[in-house]
Amino acid sequence: MTQLSLPEVQSSADAASLATKVELVAATPITIDSKNDIIKKRQPSTKPMRVSAKITARNLCAFDWQSNGHQKEPASAFATYWNGLSKADKEVYKCKATAQLKSSGIVGTVHDVHDE
Repeated sequence: MTQLSLPEVQSSADAASLATKVELVAATPITIDSKNDIIKKRQPSTKPMRVSAKITARNLCAFDWQSNGHQKEPASAFATYWNGLSKADKEVYKCKATAQLKSSGIVGTVHDVHDE
């Protein structure tokens, strides 16, 4: 047990009370609930992926991916697929997206946020 020094007090009753409090504090075990310290990791969704109608290289690839039998796959599975594509494959989808944007009258280039 660690020795604690007591401050000077005016009366013996105060000294006895303080000594008792110090003993109680020193004798009380401190436990830490580790459950509260654990950071919960967000689990990937298992719901089927929904592709937005926005014309991007990634969305066009997602439409193709879903039409090839992956309708019920979650977005995390598609993300793995998309991240594994080569730059050349992604460039093909970027060209398709640019062509669709031009044919729909929208002028500009495709800037896909998820390009790597």
